[in-house]
Amino acid sequence: MRFMQFNTLYSSMFLLSGFSMSGAAWAEVPEPVALPTIKVEATRTDTTYLQTPASVFRIDAPKQDQSSQVNLTEVVKGIPSLQLHNRENYAQDLQLSMRGFGARSTFGVRGIRLY
Repeated sequence: MRFMQFNTLYSSMFLLSGFSMSGAAWAEVPEPVALPTIKVEATRTDTTYLQTPASVFRIDAPKQDQSSQVNLTEVVKGIPSLQLHNRENYAQDLQLSMRGFGARSTFGVRGIRLY
């Protein structure tokens, strides 16, 4: 008799849990919104690349779209003084190091930490 009470209790709990989750199955997912493309072309001053007193590197987006690169590490691998290590683990993300300063440094450039 006691076994039958437990069996009835568990079966009723199982049925009620199924009914409580039925609303989530019918929930509507909103349609994704396409944002407009933003094109940035500027230097900080009105100088050319060769006259700029800083390190400037340019990545051509159309060339990047045609190649078969999978992640950001492969896109920025040719940029001098920028190291981006892919850990192949999406839980840990990428490890960035710029001119020797990275996420593990205790300081950054002009007191600004890189994360």
